[in-house]
Amino acid sequence: VVGRQELSDRGVVNKVDEALRYTAGVQGEPFGVDPDTDWIYIRGFDATQTGVFLDGLPLFSYGFGGFQMDPFFLERVEVLKGPASLLYGAANPGGLVNMVGKRALDEKLIYTEVGINNYGNAFAGFDVNDVLNNGAFSYRLTGKLSGGDQYTDYSEDLRGGIMPQFTWQPDDATKLNVYGFYSALDQVHVGNGFYPYVGTVVDAPFGKIDRESFYGEPDIDHGEYQQFMLGYEFERELENGWTFSQNARYGHLYKYERGPYTYGYYDPTTGTGYLEQPVGPDYYLNRIGFEVESKVDTFAIDNRLNGEF
Repeated sequence: VVGRQELSDRGVVNKVDEALRYTAGVQGEPFGVDPDTDWIYIRGFDATQTGVFLDGLPLFSYGFGGFQMDPFFLERVEVLKGPASLLYGAANPGGLVNMVGKRALDEKLIYTEVGINNYGNAFAGFDVNDVLNNGAFSYRLTGKLSGGDQYTDYSEDLRGGIMPQFTWQPDDATKLNVYGFYSALDQVHVGNGFYPYVGTVVDAPFGKIDRESFYGEPDIDHGEYQQFMLGYEFERELENGWTFSQNARYGHLYKYERGPYTYGYYDPTTGTGYLEQPVGPDYYLNRIGFEVESKVDTFAIDNRLNGEF
């Protein structure tokens, strides 16, 4: 479990896979920093599509159409490793990641934070909570806006999100929380997620590729997404000591990406690409033209009856 205090102490700003850098058996960011996707491998299995949950409900993704939560909107990040993850449905056999969102509190809260990193990427967030009608009603509004330059040339982004929620608790036995979430991203991609091994980890004949270099096309490079979620959590304690709970959530995601990126070397004398290391007298980085549009709609509902006998 990576809790709220650890997320704050480590300065985890925009991405959940960044929060899992020090979790045993988990490899986050396997392709480097990718601002629009949380890439997660657990015990060697890709958990990005089928191993990501939010508040106990799966966040289904397809291809590059993966939902993304900013850690500022989360209370903690849980990792369940091993095949026990399959108890929660069709999930990743290596394990799963369950993100637990912030919920309305029974006390007043006003919190803000601002920051900026050495690349000039700044953020500002707020978190407001209040209690009404002697505790029967409470609400919480959380929002964040960030943007600026990334660590490679030409790359930049602008992102924001807001999460309103309302909790109704008429008595000690009944509780209903309704929440919504909207976030969006507009970016020019970072430039070096797929640089070759020779020239980055080890020297090529020409030395090493500059970490800040950008070999895409900034004039046409573009990435964006808009995502929306609406859900509720209901809990009722029955007279016989049993408790009935129901969680449900609908999510919609639209994502579009365009722009070439590097993948291995290219030999101009033979026309061969995807080479692992440069050959011949001329050295060229091979590039792949990339364009993809993803649309995802997902609905999940979970009913539970808990008791002792």
